[in-house]
Amino acid sequence: MWTSADSVMVRRFGSGQVQWAPEQHGYEEPAGRAFPPRPHREEWRSALALSLPIMVVFPFALIAGVMLVGPGQAAILNYTMPLWASLLAVPVLGERLDRRTPMALGLGLAAVLLVLAGTIGPEGPKGLGVALGLLAGATFGAGTVLDKKLRFRSPALLITAWQLRLGTPPASWCW
Repeated sequence: MWTSADSVMVRRFGSGQVQWAPEQHGYEEPAGRAFPPRPHREEWRSALALSLPIMVVFPFALIAGVMLVGPGQAAILNYTMPLWASLLAVPVLGERLDRRTPMALGLGLAAVLLVLAGTIGPEGPKGLGVALGLLAGATFGAGTVLDKKLRFRSPALLITAWQLRLGTPPASWCW
């Protein structure tokens, strides 16, 4: 038995069911009663929509980018995620950027460009590897914004498990 960050107590049963404190997460079942580990009915599409960028596109782009440009540059490109998340949060979540945020994002982007500019040449990064590294950062950021927009009622652990389960078949097909 253990407790996660959102106070979900999980126990494994021989029947494959999960038990937690449902009243903390909007479920109407009494506490201590086991029920099948499934998200709410209205959350299936959202879980699938979130699993595709986070569990399929992001790992594929990240690993392919590492193979093409190397781990150092791929990591720098992947860490453009805050840039993409901040830019996507404006139209998707209606968030406003204060005066300092665009300046910070611009400085971060300039640093990424400087790192990449230092490697341009006959042995510099390949265009596809750079694009895949940026795609990894963008899908990571998009998944973060989408997760915030969807606001699941089910526990985060349960949604994450279903993202893995729903994202595995398409990822297996891609690989």
